[in-house]
Amino acid sequence: MILLTPDTKNYRQLAASHVRSSDKVLEIGCSTGECTVLLLRHLILLQHQHFLNQQKSCVMQRSSSFHGQIVAFDTGYDMIEQARNRLLSEFDRLLPDDICQKSTDRLFPDMVQFHKVNALANPKGAQSHAVDGNNRTPDVVLIDIGGNRELKGVIRMIEWVQSAFQCSPRLIIIKSEALAEELTIPHGSNDNGRDGESDRDQSVHNGGSACTSVMPSVMESGIILNAQEWFESLLLSSADDAKCKPAKNAKIS
Repeated sequence: MILLTPDTKNYRQLAASHVRSSDKVLEIGCSTGECTVLLLRHLILLQHQHFLNQQKSCVMQRSSSFHGQIVAFDTGYDMIEQARNRLLSEFDRLLPDDICQKSTDRLFPDMVQFHKVNALANPKGAQSHAVDGNNRTPDVVLIDIGGNRELKGVIRMIEWVQSAFQCSPRLIIIKSEALAEELTIPHGSNDNGRDGESDRDQSVHNGGSACTSVMPSVMESGIILNAQEWFESLLLSSADDAKCKPAKNAKIS
């Protein structure tokens, strides 16, 4: 399933609210770690709640490791370092008191990993970082590669996520103004005049997709009708030589 939003606040709320305690989360475009910190807090809270439930069930043994994991990508060293420092400074504070005595040097890299990588420029390297040594594929993927990033780049990143792993992610959450706007523009416009061209035509000239014959619509529940056909047409119109795969289903928030 795909969740789509143009809004940063909503994106972060979706990310935190949909992650489970044992999830491996791949965050593409972590920037300085604002969303990553929310994910870390949520995973630690869920782990602590799991321990409390074990206590109530008289299961008293507690693990000093975490089942949830975050792998964060960005293309800038400065962004990666700021994000890592942000999470390290809060890590001890976020841990329950009885775990704080454990070695942060051991626990932190088990739970959070940062990599400077561009999945579009180096797909094999990104795939290797995402699965790491345990060969565990992501359960949830977050994509925020620039709120005003051209549509083609966003579509290519989604295609990479869907094709890079043996097991498809349970959920993909995307922040993209361009992709969300694509749902609001009338499809199939034949207006070719520069002065009077539609927003959709302008998006094509600016690196967006070509016009498609598929007309998606959003229900009150947030489900996109014709999502599979729509996304497939976007992939076909934005890819040069790559073999594209359609999304199975999608929602917009």
